[in-house]
Amino acid sequence: MDGWVGFETPAILNIPEEITLEIFLWVISSTVSVKPLLPLRLVCRRWCQIVDSAPMLWTTINVADGLSAVQMAVQKSKDLLIDVIHRSSCKGPSVEVFLGKIQHTVGRWRSLDIRQHAIWEAATDSYPGLQTTAPAFLERLCLHTDLPLGTVRLFGGARAPSCLAVVSIRNTKVALSPLRLENVRYLDLQTSSEISLRDLFGILERSPSLVFLILKNLRFPSVERQSPTNPIHLNALEYMCLELSVSITNSIISSIRAPALSALELTCDLRGMSIWSCLFTPSTAHLIPSFSSMIEDAHGGLLGFKDNGNISFEVGYLILAMNTGKDVSELDQIAEELIEWFIGHGGTRITTIPFGLHFAGVDPSTEHAWFINDTLQVRRLGLWYLGGRLPPPTRLFTALQSPRASNWLFPELRTIDYDLSLYEEELFNPFLDVLEHRYGLLSDDTPGQADCLQTGANEAHLCPGALQEFRFYDGQYCPKRHGRRPINGNFLGRFGLIFPDEVWVNQILGGLDPSKQDRPSYEG
Repeated sequence: MDGWVGFETPAILNIPEEITLEIFLWVISSTVSVKPLLPLRLVCRRWCQIVDSAPMLWTTINVADGLSAVQMAVQKSKDLLIDVIHRSSCKGPSVEVFLGKIQHTVGRWRSLDIRQHAIWEAATDSYPGLQTTAPAFLERLCLHTDLPLGTVRLFGGARAPSCLAVVSIRNTKVALSPLRLENVRYLDLQTSSEISLRDLFGILERSPSLVFLILKNLRFPSVERQSPTNPIHLNALEYMCLELSVSITNSIISSIRAPALSALELTCDLRGMSIWSCLFTPSTAHLIPSFSSMIEDAHGGLLGFKDNGNISFEVGYLILAMNTGKDVSELDQIAEELIEWFIGHGGTRITTIPFGLHFAGVDPSTEHAWFINDTLQVRRLGLWYLGGRLPPPTRLFTALQSPRASNWLFPELRTIDYDLSLYEEELFNPFLDVLEHRYGLLSDDTPGQADCLQTGANEAHLCPGALQEFRFYDGQYCPKRHGRRPINGNFLGRFGLIFPDEVWVNQILGGLDPSKQDRPSYEG
């Protein structure tokens, strides 16, 4: 648009420079790249001058832009603070080479985001600039890698900058104690780094404005278990996620006072221990008001059992995942104690929340199933079983199709998820029997023949018609990866039905026994 002779100047060139600059800032606001600026420089001399003379447009230093664009951004950002980004990909130099090229700018780093993936490059524990100097203006630090590395000593062993407010370290072993972090608002440590409990409490005491706290896999010296002399008051803390040993978890939740806490996730290995004597001890009683608040605000819950002894309990943003190490037969009692404890301490609100119930390789006792029925509002039932290794849940199926004094188990059930690893009669036919006895879905002598199923849910001896949806998954094809594809139309005009693949649906419900070559491919 340069050199317009005899023509009216385009209206866009009459926009004041300040407004044009704001538009350019908006253009790059949704990206972490300076690449969108490059074509803008080619439109006309005026736009090129605006772009080149605005250092605030060039403050993102991203290896994905290429070294030439990186060098241009470093130069044109002048003395402004910059955001340094290296996220491994199939292109671009390694972390070590990239940081080496911009090491002279370390005094201007506002944020550093390094994410290494071994699929693209060999992981390194060498971070030029970061290991020798403390960037005085660093506000955000993110170090993620998917390979174990040697221990990294940041900032030459000096303490971290006082303005460092966001720290996220995952899998990278960092010498944490010398950093003496303070005034942190977001702390995410998912690393096998070693730190003493005393130093960890020191970080928390010096960070009264902490909002998010995530601690996973940290190593603590020997059998260290101590609490600070006085409680640690974190009045701004909203979210806490801990995946540590039971004793360390107990020490942390016993010491922190967080009245604004609205989300809590605890993952613990309780093998050989009791949740009441090791985790929720009298020293954690101050958390009960937070539990009550989370339960009161919850819109749904989940209770899950796995054949390896794991129990998961979720109510809104209160999430507990426990490896009990117990035999499957003992999970019933643990779950019942857990439910009764939360009812006793969190109020009866928990009994009115819609719950999902998930069994992975576990067949609960009939009495346990009825206990859950009498205490929780079960709206969704998930079942996962591997043919040939885990038998179908015979006791649960029997309870589902056998009412007690005209009372059905889980009468408000809306959705059933049934994850099949293989289409085998021993897994699928018992489920069809449940449907037939419970909802009046009658079949002829051919198992799974959809055309022969009929509805009769209005009959008095059947379960009330609250059921709305079935979801069948073929576990061999990883439904999480390929998504859940809804099938057009309703199952028998009454139920919604969702499968990973429509062809596979027809093979199952069409009464076929497909071999591997008949099954659809999910690749691509």
